[in-house]
Amino acid sequence: MAKEVEINGLQDILNELKKKSENISKLENEALRNAAQIVKEAAEQKAPVSKAKKEHMKDNIIISNISTSQGVKYIKVGVKKDFYYAKFVEFGTTKMKARPFMQPAYEENIEKIQQAMINTLKEGLE
Repeated sequence: MAKEVEINGLQDILNELKKKSENISKLENEALRNAAQIVKEAAEQKAPVSKAKKEHMKDNIIISNISTSQGVKYIKVGVKKDFYYAKFVEFGTTKMKARPFMQPAYEENIEKIQQAMINTLKEGLE
């Protein structure tokens, strides 16, 4: 014979877990944005400036919205699509030597990026 069990406060616990989950998701987003900002600022400093252009790549580096793929959140930092030639500058062509600025902006700041994410998450969870 099955016994009936009554649990009081279960809904309160579930509501509290839901709130914490929403807060953690916001923290993840904030950590990603803080990390992306570091890359953006470094890329702006490294982007070559053309004297022939009125607008420069460094002024058109943007941070995307946060996306999710297979349950993993990510954010992109890059040059606006109008500046399609940025890929030629970054990777070079058969007639032009590469002058990378995006990849070095990331690689040279990996520790700062990781620390910014750690600090954001720590502060948010305390």
